[in-house]
Amino acid sequence: MRLLITRPAGDAQAAAEALEARGHAVLACPLITVMKTGEAKPNLAAIQAFIVTDGDGAHALSEAVGVRTFPVF
Repeated sequence: MRLLITRPAGDAQAAAEALEARGHAVLACPLITVMKTGEAKPNLAAIQAFIVTDGDGAHALSEAVGVRTFPVF
């Protein structure tokens, strides 16, 4: 199967290697670059849980919040 991967460069390469090892023809073409914005930490008083969309979001959340007591989906 031929596959196109559009994840950021680091993730794209790892995914491409895993898929190629399974016999797929892969074209890695990163379409986005993940950049930190320097936004302020969230106010944790009203937060019950976090939702993240990928590993980059999980890493950014971990750095921004600094605690690991909240459920993450």
